[in-house]
Formats: sequence, structure tokens, C-alpha cells
Amino acid sequence: MVKRLCIVAVGAACVLLALTLAFGGDRSSGGAPAGESATPGQAVHAVARAHPRVISGRTYAGKAGKAHVVVHAPTTGRTSARPPDSDATEVEPHQRFTPRGAVRQLPKLNVSPLSAGAVPLYVNKHADLGCAGAPGYCSLVNEPSVATNGSGSVLQTWNWWAARSGNGGASFSYMDPYVTFPASYGGFCCDQLAYYEPSRDLFIWILQYSQGPTGDDAIRIAVANGAAGLAANTWHYWDLTTTQVNSPQDWFDQPKIGTSANYAYIEVSKYMKLTNDGDGSVLYRIPLDTLKNPAATLNFNWYQPTTFSPAPVQRAGSTMYFGSHLTTTTLRLYAWPESSTSVGTADIPNSNYPQHFPYSCPKTGRSVATPSDWCPRASGTGGYAHDDRINSGWVANGVIGFAWDASQGTVSGGARPSFKYPYVHVLRINEATKTRIDEPIIYSPSYAVEWPSLTANAAGDLGGAVMWGGGAFEENCGAVVHDSRSGPGFWEFHRLAGSSADTSQPKSGDYTTSRGVGSGWVSACYTVRAGSVHSQYFAYSRTSDALQPPCVVPNVVGKTLAKARAKITSRSCRVGKVRRVKSTKKQRGRVIRQKPALDTQLGHNAKIALWVGRGPKR
Repeated sequence: MVKRLCIVAVGAACVLLALTLAFGGDRSSGGAPAGESATPGQAVHAVARAHPRVISGRTYAGKAGKAHVVVHAPTTGRTSARPPDSDATEVEPHQRFTPRGAVRQLPKLNVSPLSAGAVPLYVNKHADLGCAGAPGYCSLVNEPSVATNGSGSVLQTWNWWAARSGNGGASFSYMDPYVTFPASYGGFCCDQLAYYEPSRDLFIWILQYSQGPTGDDAIRIAVANGAAGLAANTWHYWDLTTTQVNSPQDWFDQPKIGTSANYAYIEVSKYMKLTNDGDGSVLYRIPLDTLKNPAATLNFNWYQPTTFSPAPVQRAGSTMYFGSHLTTTTLRLYAWPESSTSVGTADIPNSNYPQHFPYSCPKTGRSVATPSDWCPRASGTGGYAHDDRINSGWVANGVIGFAWDASQGTVSGGARPSFKYPYVHVLRINEATKTRIDEPIIYSPSYAVEWPSLTANAAGDLGGAVMWGGGAFEENCGAVVHDSRSGPGFWEFHRLAGSSADTSQPKSGDYTTSRGVGSGWVSACYTVRAGSVHSQYFAYSRTSDALQPPCVVPNVVGKTLAKARAKITSRSCRVGKVRRVKSTKKQRGRVIRQKPALDTQLGHNAKIALWVGRGPKR
């Protein structure tokens, strides 16, 4: 077992962002919601540095900016038409790869294929948000994110739109990020995150802005105070830029967010303006009390880690943890206590995982990187951007966990000798000793499982969204759960929402989002429709909360009516109108058509119409 511990000084003298707060108002709210996205790339790997970099803190008077507060204004902003969802319209950083690590034979891998959960998982709320409030503002790279206060208010974002709900997700109103905030730098780009911080009652909305004429861009941190602020679409915000962290040669991309008891932590990746090559990452620590104050100067500590794109955990207490790859067999764990401006690191061993590019999961009979193959994540700079970057982390009940995507193919020293499809690699770490516990990977021999967002709920039970498909399936949304009732494997699998079309390009991602709420979870994922992509909102738990399990339509074509009825009933549905239609002799008495289609999710006990063959005679 490899374990190293060191302490690195952080940019201790808090960097001061003397930004005059700007406000965005409700210039755009509307009827029914939706979503899809192509973003500036999220798939590079900087080569791990051998030694930590020490950063000295400085004080900066940041660029001042402000916008007038506008509340309950009519929709007056103008949203220009987007070009088609195409590689030619994207600006992607160059792809880099995690260095190969020493192969180890490790115990406790918890390797078993995904299986359907034997214990019910209740979908308490589900909303299909459609494809946005303006034509063309949804993309195959959907990047949905969600936040809720657990008391009815929900914020969901995706590329390139957003929506809010005041009734727990029963209905949503659109929010246009292009007109809610000023078009700073090169204008609003992509990469949005939604987050709710309960201790200060804050809705946090992270937005990435494109590079302007000088190559500068920004990560915008917008805050609405409580349900009232979200309902009014009233925000105060600050912009993070590379010049504030001594990196004027770079631009920012790929933000991530987590919180501890008193701080928000934001990770941002840096890329060089001239070449788009990776240039490391920055970890920010920002007091939550500052974010709450709509008249405050933003003070923060910052630290440059020695590995690329560390992911923060959710549900941190007095210490925030980040995880990223040192090599393919070593995860570097960063620990940042609230009481210190120093960051500790520990290197944790993990089994090797495959890195075969492009990641691939085409439909059966189709070729790699053709439109049905959603796993590669085609990049605007050529090649493919899907890689092993970590986006999912959590801490609960003394256990730290991280999850990342691994490719298909053979691997030496892996959890299995080979994988037919890409899968999710998971590492769990003992919080007290900073040692490896096990690696309960998430895989299937029948389809790919990717883009995980795993988190703990209030009880410490694990759950979250994944995208799955390939082989016989389109790209679909599902959930995995681990609690005391899971079994026989570590993870149990539940289908949430099914797509009705293949992806039109070899694209997907770059993430889903899940948050633990009370005894359950909320998740943001997406489904593919013909010519569109729909952002999906789900709230689910082990208890019904007065809602029964949803009807998930099974495939009963070819079955006798009696067997079809039994199958339909087992999926919390019921048989609706049965039509007898002319058929071949072999089809007599069997279902030859059904509506709705396989994996459509409906309300409990919803009706399924059947067409049953009556033979060739009239």
C-alpha cells in the first residue's frame, strides 16, 4: 500500500477580489423548460508535477463591474440564435492523458455486474425540461446540474439554459442566462453548475464566460439568497479570472464546486491562451458569509495543486477533500481544513483502469465514433475529449469516495482483465487513516455506464445518476444506489428515463449532477430525442412520500396477452385498451404492438395500450 503525506502552504494572505457586486434581474422567465450542450472542452490531463508548488498570497484590487438590480421586469433581453451543435463551433482545450502507474494486485475490488434493484426506489418527482426556451439551445453535451433546498425550490441548469421551480419540481419556469446577466468578456459560454448551501440558505449558480478579444474569460459566481431570491431571479455575483491568481497567460474552464461547514470551494482548470494546452488547476476557498452578503468584497484563499482537475467532495464538514489522478494507479487526496491555510496530501493506491481512446459504446452492428456511439465525446480541436477526469466525490460516515469514467478494453492489473464497454471506477478511502477501503466499480457486460454523479444523503446512503447505453440501447439515464438494503452486489441499478433516438454525433456528457436531500436524492440527467436533447429532473428515495413507484414500460411485444399483462403489472403499470388486429397465424394471441414504447416512464399504474394478433382471418 502506497501512502505519502505532505503539507503544502496555500496562498495564505487571502486574495482580495475588490469586485463591486453586480446584480442580475428577472429579465427572462417563461413557460415550460428544456436542454442540450456543446461546451469548451472538458477533457485534458496535465502531467502530474513531481513536487507541490508553493503559492504566496497577494492582495488584488479586481476589476470593478456592476449591473443594476432588476426585479420582475418583462422579458426584454435578446438571445441571438446559436449555430448548429457542431464541432466547428466549439473551442476545446487539447487533450492530455493521465500517466500510467505501477501495476498492483489489490484486494477488495467488489467487482460484480450491475443488476436491477430488488428493493423499490420511488421516483417522488420527475420533470422533463425539454430543450430550452429558445430553438437550438440544447446540445448533446448537456451538462445538467441541479440544486434544491428540499422545501420546494429547485434550480436546474444545462447547456445552454436554466429553469427554476417553486413547487418541488412539479413545474418549472425557464431562466435565460444570456439576459439574466451582462454579456461580459466573450459572452456567456457554457459549463453551468447549480448548488444549494443550506447553512446560509444560498442558491449558487456558476457560469463560464467565453474568451474575449484578449483571450480573457471568467467563471462567474452568482448567488440568490433563499427561495425568494431564486423565485425573483435576483442575483449578486463576482467574476473569477486568471489574472487574480497570477496566470494572465491562461484562460479558465471546467469549474467544480463543493462546500464545507463555512466555506465554498471551487476548482477551475487553466489552459494556455496561445496553445490551449493544460496549465494546471486552481482551488479556491471562499467564506460562505461573504457569498451571502450582496455588498461584500469577495475574499478568498487559493492554491495550485500538483495534479490536474481535482474534484471536491460533497457534504464536507470541517475539512474539504479533493481527489485527482497522480497516475492510473494512484489517486492524490488533498485535505484542506477550515482551520488552516495549508493543504495536506496523501497518495492512495487503486487498481489500474483502461485508457483506450476513444471511449466507445456504439449500438450493435454500428462502428466506433459513428452517431450512435455517444461515449467518445468528440472534441472541437480534433480527437475525443472523454477521459478519466474526476467529477464525482463525497464524504459520509467516515468514508471518502471518488468516481470516474474508465474506457473499454484490456488492462493489466485492473479490476477485470478487460471490459467490453466503458464503466465507472470507484475508490473508497478511510477518512481517519487516509487508506484505501475498496473499489466497488460500476459496470455492465451489456452496455456502457458513464458520467456518474454519486453522493451521500443525510443517512450516508449513496446514490446518484449515471448515463448508460450502447449495444442494444440508446443513451439513457439511470440511478445507482448503495444502502443497507442493496444487494447482492454493492450497487443496485434503476432505470430513470429512456431516450427515443440515437445521438446524431458521437457526443455526450460532460457530467450529470446529483445532490443528497434528506433520505433521498435529486438528480439532473438528460435523454435524446429526434433532433433534440431534453434535460431531466428527478427526485427519488426509498420511501414513497405519498407517491407510488413509477410505471416503467416493459417490452411485451411477442408475448401472449396473459404474460404481457403479468409483465406490465410487475412494472407498476396496467393494461389499457386492447385492440385485436389482423396478423399472421404465428402472431395469433400475441402482442404485435404496444404504446408507449419500452422504458417510457409514466405515473404509477399508468395504462399501456396493446395490439394483439387475431390471425389472418377476419
